[in-house]
Amino acid sequence: MSNTIDVSIVIAAWNAQSFILTAINSALSQEGVSVEVIVVDDSSTDNTCNVVESTVDSRVKLLRSEVNGGPGAARNIGFDAAKGTWIAVLDSDDSMSQNRLKNMLGAAPAKADVLIDNFCELSSNGILSKPFYSHTELPLGRLNLSFLIETNLVFTGVKSTGYVKPLFKNEFVKDNNIKYWPEVRIGEDYYFLASCLACGAIVEVLEQTGYIYTIRDGSISSELEISHVEKLLRFDEKFMHKYS
Repeated sequence: MSNTIDVSIVIAAWNAQSFILTAINSALSQEGVSVEVIVVDDSSTDNTCNVVESTVDSRVKLLRSEVNGGPGAARNIGFDAAKGTWIAVLDSDDSMSQNRLKNMLGAAPAKADVLIDNFCELSSNGILSKPFYSHTELPLGRLNLSFLIETNLVFTGVKSTGYVKPLFKNEFVKDNNIKYWPEVRIGEDYYFLASCLACGAIVEVLEQTGYIYTIRDGSISSELEISHVEKLLRFDEKFMHKYS
């Protein structure tokens, strides 16, 4: 894909009026790379769309979903519209350091299809943590599907690698028709990355730490209920059937 956009940053948003500007501004402030910011409103009932439209920057594009389909469905809309060489996923309540994308692309191996960096957590009182993963928990270099699965087994005490927010090569995702599963509303990032690996993606873990994950009370990813486990079992079965 020959174009002038290095990275398309896809932000799925639902009732995010109080915090989405932080995410958008961190995307627009990326240094050393050309970006477009695609915000997909997942049928919000608040003023999210008005807040996004108040951003006076031609790089910001707002797409509206007529129904609430969840983060996976919204990201599929954004990925389909993305024109950049790479696609970055940014949650509407998270942010990125200014040099994140430049540093990742600068360290990217020539044939990589997916790039992964470390992240820090931002607490509700504004304290930024150290990098979330050690090099033992997320080793640098090539990531394989076996390691991804082994580090996402519940009730093992292993720190999940399913929280990473990779950069995906746009061409690879579209050539292999990889989609988020709309029915998955917890663990959707894990299954998307696992699907990339199952399709032969070259996934590289980089030294950089640039994603900032905001700890927010009440977010679905902060709690694991029995119903979630039951759904994950069904999704695992679907994954094994699709990539036997």
